Formats: sequence, C-alpha cells, structure tokens
Amino acid sequence: MPIHSSNHSLTSYTTVVVLLLLLFLQTSTPIIKALAENSHVINFQSPNLYPESLAWDPLKQHFLVGSLRHRTISSISDAGIIETLISDTSLPENVTVVGITVDSRNKRVLAVIHADKPLPPFNALAAYDLKYGNRLFLSPLPTDEEALANNVAVDYNGNAYVTNSIGNYIWKVNVKGEASIFSKSPRFTEHPVDRDTPYSYIGLNGIAYVSSGDYLLVVQSNTGKVFKVDADDGTARHVLLNEDLTRPDGVVFRSDGVVLVVSPQANKLWLLKSNNGWGRVWFMTKLTLRVKGTLLRLFREGGIRCDKQRSDCLKVQFCHSDGDLFTLLSVYKEWEALPQERRNKWCWENSINAKSMRRCQDTVFELESFLEREHGFVVPSYWRWDPHTPSVHDKNMKKVILASLSENVAMFSGRNQLGYEVAQTGQHVQLHPSSSLLVFAQKPSWVVFGDLLSVSNEYLVCVSAVEFQSLYDLQPPPSFDVSKMEERKLQTKTLTGFGTILLKRFCGKSNSNLLGHVSRIRKACLDERIFVEVKVDENLIQLYAASHDMNTATMLVSDVLEYEKKRLRTECMEKCLYHGSGSASPMALFGSGAEIKHLELEKHSLSVDVYHSNINAIDDKELLMFFEKNTSGSICAVYKFQGMGKDPPDREKWGKITFLSPDAAKRAVELDGDEFCGSNLKILPSQSAMGGDKTFLFPEVKARIFWPRRLSRGFGIVICDKNDVNIEWYTPLSP
Repeated sequence: MPIHSSNHSLTSYTTVVVLLLLLFLQTSTPIIKALAENSHVINFQSPNLYPESLAWDPLKQHFLVGSLRHRTISSISDAGIIETLISDTSLPENVTVVGITVDSRNKRVLAVIHADKPLPPFNALAAYDLKYGNRLFLSPLPTDEEALANNVAVDYNGNAYVTNSIGNYIWKVNVKGEASIFSKSPRFTEHPVDRDTPYSYIGLNGIAYVSSGDYLLVVQSNTGKVFKVDADDGTARHVLLNEDLTRPDGVVFRSDGVVLVVSPQANKLWLLKSNNGWGRVWFMTKLTLRVKGTLLRLFREGGIRCDKQRSDCLKVQFCHSDGDLFTLLSVYKEWEALPQERRNKWCWENSINAKSMRRCQDTVFELESFLEREHGFVVPSYWRWDPHTPSVHDKNMKKVILASLSENVAMFSGRNQLGYEVAQTGQHVQLHPSSSLLVFAQKPSWVVFGDLLSVSNEYLVCVSAVEFQSLYDLQPPPSFDVSKMEERKLQTKTLTGFGTILLKRFCGKSNSNLLGHVSRIRKACLDERIFVEVKVDENLIQLYAASHDMNTATMLVSDVLEYEKKRLRTECMEKCLYHGSGSASPMALFGSGAEIKHLELEKHSLSVDVYHSNINAIDDKELLMFFEKNTSGSICAVYKFQGMGKDPPDREKWGKITFLSPDAAKRAVELDGDEFCGSNLKILPSQSAMGGDKTFLFPEVKARIFWPRRLSRGFGIVICDKNDVNIEWYTPLSP
C-alpha cells in the first residue's frame, strides 16, 4: 500500500485513503472510530414491542419503529426515550407494521400493514400525519393471489412503492392513496431459488428510491440479487455484483451514493458503491454486525483509569498534525514494516488492537487485488510518504480525502465554544476529544470528517485538515458556497484599558447586563453566533463577530462602556447628615473621593419612584437614557426594586432613581404619564425623601482640637458665633 510519484500516483493515493475512508469513515459500523471512541448505541425498553421496521424522521431527529404484534408506530429519541407516535386501533387485530418510511416533503408516515395466517389475509398501505398521528388513508393493495406486502419507499412526488415478497412484484400508491400494480418484470423471477433454505419464499424485500436518477433499488432475499427499477415505467434490470448477497433484507441509499444492505439472519452489512448508474457495483465490502460487545478498535482502552491513561499516552507518538486519517496511516505504516512474528507483541506494547490491524491488511490486499483485476494496476510494495517529514504527498492525500468526503466539510467557527460549522447543515459541533488535532492544540480552518457522533453532545470524528484553496478545485464543485462560509467565520477583536469596576458594571450581577448586551448586538446584526467575553482579571473584552458585523458590534459595546463610565463619574452615595425630628433629614450626595456633589438642607426631593405595568419588558439602559434626555440632569444612583412576593401595589414598581439636583428630579416627575415601552409611566417623588413643613433643626456641635502625642506651641483660630459653639481648651498631654 505505497505512495509513489509515478503517473499512477493518484490511484495509489486513492488506494491508501479510500481504504481508510470506507472502513473507518463511511460505514454504519466502522472498524475504528477516531482513536477508538465507543460505538453509539441507543438502548430502550418496551414490553412486547418486537420491532419489525425502522425509519428515520429527519424533522424531529428521531427513529420510528414499527411493531410485529401491535398496531403502533413508536418514536425513539437519541436518549432511548420511547413513546407511541401512532396507535391505530381501527386496524385488524395482531396485524404487523412490516415496513415504514417518512415522506418528509408531505409530512407523512407511510406504513405497510400485513396480516398473516391464521388471520384473514390483509395487505395495505396506511398514511399518517407525521405531527398529529391521524390516519390520512388506508389503501388495500390489489392482488388475486397470495401476497406479502413487505417494504416501502417514497419518491419526491409522494408516490409510494411497496414490495410483494411472495408475488415478486411492486405496487405503487400515489399521493391520493390510489393503489395499482407497478412492476411485474420477468427479471424478478428468472433466477433459481433453493427452496430448502429458510425463508425461501421471501423474494423482493428492501427497496430504496434514488432521487438523482429517478429509479428504485430493490433487493431479493431468496436469491441475493439487486435490481434497478425505473420509477416511470417499472422496467427492471439486474445490478451486477462481485458475489450474491446472503438473505438481504433492508436497503438504504445514503446521500453520499453508498447503498447499505442489511441481513438480520446473516448478521451482515454490505456497503455497495457504483460509478455507472448501478449497472454494476464497483466497490463492495461486507461487515459482520456484532450484536454484543463493542466494535472493533484500533487503539485498545483499559478497563481502569490507569490503563486508560497509559493507552492515551501511547497514542500520542502516532498522532499526526494533519488529523486522524494521517494518524491511522502512521499506525498502519509502522505495523506493516514489522516482521510478522513481532507484530502482536508490538500491538500489545502500544495498546493497539492486533485483530483490527490484520483485518485492515486483509482489506488492503482485497483492494489491491481488485485494482489489478479490474484496472490492470499493480500496486507497488513500498512507501514514499513519511509521517515525520512534510512533503508534497501530504497535500496530495489531503486532496484525495477532500474529494472522497466532499459532503462532510466543516469550517472552524472562530470561537472555541462553538467549534466547527458543518457546511451542509450549518450546525455547530465540537471535535471528538480523541482527535489527534487536539494533541497539537490545533483548530484548522477547514476540515473533513468521517462521521457525526451523537451522544450527550455531538462530535466530529475521524477529522482531517484540508487546504482552503482545494475547496475551489473540487470537481464537481461543492454544494455549498465556500466564499460565503468564509465570510461568516467569526473574527476576534480585543478591547483593553478598562478598570475592574467598569468591567464588573458592564457585566452586572450574575452577568445579567452582559447577557442583555449580547442579545442586543445579536438582534442588531441578525447573527446568533455573536458573543462578548469579558476577562476581568486580564482587564480585557473579546468580541466575536463576522467581519461585516465587527464594526457594529464594537460600536455598540463602546457605547455601553462610555455610558457606564459616565455613570461612574456621576455616581453618588446618599448619606443622611443626621436624623432630625421631622419625617426627613438633610442629605448629602458623596461622589468619588468623598466629594460632596450636593447638599440638600431644604425639603426638596432628589429621588423619584418609577412604576410601569410591564417591568419585565423594560430595557434598563434605555429607561435611564430616557430620563437623562428629558430631564437634562445627571443620574447619580439607581435602586432596582425587587418585587418578588410584594404587595400588589408594588408589583409594578420598577425602582428608584436619584438625581444630582432637585430640579432634575422635579422635571422627572413631570414625565408622569408619558408612554414608554408600550405602557404609560407612573412617576412619583420618592416617599423616603419627602419631609414635613418643619425646617431642619441642627443639634449641638462640639469640636475638639488637640495634639495627643507631641508638644506644640501652635495655636488654632476658630471663627464662629459665640452662641453656637462652646470652646473648651485642652492642654496637650505630656510625652
């Protein structure tokens, strides 16, 4: 399995990479996952369910399961939660929901209904509303002989195609529920059947619709054949295989062109690929489904923590900076170079699964034999690629990997918490923790991935870096706009030079202010990915936004910071000078440095109470700016009222605002009844600042002037009214 520089170098690269892609990336049960994560298994319990059919609901992202003994279709979440989606008690008792599929375009579930002996024969197709579960129609399938309606596929127009396993023909049910016999091609009955084998009466079975060519692919269980059926006239032809399948059952056509065929009786899964419109299969691989135990692994994991840590440490020596496929190649290259007798020991010493390595080698030999037999190409037995030395081979392999996985492209979003944006779906997914890219603390701008692993979170697995320019060189071009995706990438801008107090004010209690700022910026830029990160200890703010939104985001953040600076400059602490005999006392407003900003000795209110019928809809900053603009005064203090559990009159109270001057407070009261945020404001002078008609009476003031620790011949002069202050002279204390 070499890489060389002859005229056939591209084919050689394909030999190396396609092997790994097919084995490690494009299968439902891959031989290895990126550095050996566990397989994803959905466990659920439902007494007497006996699941007979399975379909994927792309709208709700759930699996749908039909039942062998119940008239139900159940929905199973990724967490294993099962609930009944459809229960049709009007159907005959004990019928089987044999096959199901989802018509996502028309939001329907199509279910094949069959009743077997000793029940009266019954074959029909039922359509149900995908959201509400009500039945749309029940169409009996026409037949004048013994029949077994089995599996179903649906085309883009909503026409359903149902296989008859005993009669070996296909029904068609249009979108209105009108059923007819669609295809009775002689191709379905021209192959011999061994009647002594189990289930030999099961003929046509699994069926899948291929929208790109408007045809059907159908498997036949008792012969192991695959047929291509024209969706217009029902003409069928035999698809040439390297070998017949063993009792094939279900068939699925994936968006990447791979057809998966499963056989529950044989515990096998086949992956088929054609490059000539399914006249012949050019690649075919067979995997054994393991009902119990984990999938085969390349890197073994220990059962206890210390063993796992040892295994993780041993992985590092093979990790490649270009990603997981290169890491896997590094392992295989080193293993292949060893003498046969040393390989098992080497695998044990490096925590490598020796059986997986041997299976990889078997598949390499199979591919090399295929290339020689079908294309006359002899693969040389030496390597030119060195994992430790960067070369042109790395770039060439990246191109091959990209061409093989052109549908699985992802771009780094620009923010670690978001991870990578999948080009096809737009969803944001993190790299799997086992990815070799994380060993090098790298986040390449563009990557391709082998699979999307969905557990408690979603991860990209088997990830490899690709060159940005190579995306433009893809043929055919990718289905997404590379330039637009690159423009969407989040950029980072760092703002510094702020004090700790200002940053804390910017964030607010429990980051409540910060969340509000982020929400406003996202709304202004129409981008939910925008984020503002504040690092108080490092005295900086980091903005994450696309390049075309960065100026807007920066301006909005700067406006808030300038406003908070202004608030800090005018912020005051309200202190009572002394408690008089009236209902109010003289107040002083102390600013920074204990500077007295205002001294209120008369009975003037500096504060107002603000009421609003919907206090939860108020933007605090906009409300304060509204008061500053309409009072031409400076706000020095704000007290947000916490109305939880308060009396009904106080539930509309937003809070109290204190101004630097009584004139500003008076102008604020004049705003009573003005409309703000959909309702009228109610503004009253703060009751705590209201006084009676009495003037303030100052108590007696005593002052002492003395120097307790040193002799002094100095003197002090106190000027005051003799009736106001009694002066007592004190002699200094002796040292």
